[in-house]
Amino acid sequence: MKVLLLLASFLAVMFAVTFAHAEDDTRYRLGTSLSMPHDATTSSTTTNAISANMNTIRLLCSAACYVAIAASPIQAIATAATGAYLAAAVAEYFRVTPGQHVAVLAVTGTGTLYITELDH
Repeated sequence: MKVLLLLASFLAVMFAVTFAHAEDDTRYRLGTSLSMPHDATTSSTTTNAISANMNTIRLLCSAACYVAIAASPIQAIATAATGAYLAAAVAEYFRVTPGQHVAVLAVTGTGTLYITELDH
């Protein structure tokens, strides 16, 4: 009986610790925000790099688009073949390294990509 009680106590503590860590992963402080107009003909790239000490960004686009994240503006070129597809009006979160750049290409027409740096 003691073994079962110890096991139950251990599992309760592990669940509480796991739950607490999972909850902390969704809490961010807002950093710099940037909006990037773009179209379907040419990939647009941020001129400003991701700020120091920032390791997560939130991307939200007004129209479906492709995005790429790379170490330099020259490497950050979004295409249908190499970019990640983002649906319109759906926030996506990406782990990044300070100094990286974001590129965007609209699927069709024009749109705006909203980039927000997030800090834990």
